[in-house]
Amino acid sequence: MPRKPKVSGKFTSAEDLKNTFLKITGPRQEAKKKGDSAFTKDATYWDGGQCQWGGDHNLSKDTQALANFFNSVAGINDEIDNIKLSANEKIFETNKQQLISKIKDCINKCQVTKAYSVANVCCIWNDFFGNFLKKYLDEFNKKLKRQLSAVEKLEPKHQKELLDLETQASAAKRDYEENFRKANDPNLSEQDKAEFIVLANKAAKKAEEIKRKIKYSPIAQASNFNFLDDLKVLSGGNVPPNITPDKKTPSENINLPGANQISIFNTSKDWWQENKQLLTLAGIALALTFYLYSQKETEENYYDY
Repeated sequence: MPRKPKVSGKFTSAEDLKNTFLKITGPRQEAKKKGDSAFTKDATYWDGGQCQWGGDHNLSKDTQALANFFNSVAGINDEIDNIKLSANEKIFETNKQQLISKIKDCINKCQVTKAYSVANVCCIWNDFFGNFLKKYLDEFNKKLKRQLSAVEKLEPKHQKELLDLETQASAAKRDYEENFRKANDPNLSEQDKAEFIVLANKAAKKAEEIKRKIKYSPIAQASNFNFLDDLKVLSGGNVPPNITPDKKTPSENINLPGANQISIFNTSKDWWQENKQLLTLAGIALALTFYLYSQKETEENYYDY
């Protein structure tokens, strides 16, 4: 019988979003109360009524719609687990198509217009997110599309392959633990201990090889997307202008110590040419160090699966 997938729960609630939103947009609310003409179309949005920007938006409905959007994105990987643990090919295909529809819906909601903000809520929320929201959502959108592409390529055979690999990994782990336990028997001869240690190391290497295959399996690749950091930024309001879901751009250069500081983010082409030989030697030294370290690691008897 298939195992039940873990449920991560909701990312946020409508009430939490509403409280944060009202706090950050305080200046706009005050300006509206004082009669600022720029916010006339806010109408009764702040008092529980509808705006006049288009779409007949209501604050309570908007906060719920946004919470649903965030929770939907946060739950994508849980639904990939559902695909992985489907009881048969028919259920596999049903779960897959449901997730495809869900991701497409999330992609469609990554838009900003004069009347709408992300998740089709009122454009008033653009004040909450910041004037760089569209650029942020463009990257967020691309990330969702890449995951969608990975999910669309999934086939029932990928599920069988992954479950088989996980079974093999569990068996290799048991082999390691059993042989390692035997190797620590105080009543054994040194020769017998050595033989069990060899068997344990073989099981450990086999498990590591299987883990690499699991890591690069199509289902694992489809779930290799994490939107939680992105959602935390969005739900907190005022999206930073220099951060996108896929990249983090440093706000300032980091300099190396010394009298002639060289920025590691802005090093001239001439510098690389002038120090080509030094860099080559440094690369060789680093490769040698890595080789010696890896040799030492393979000789150790430690296995952590």
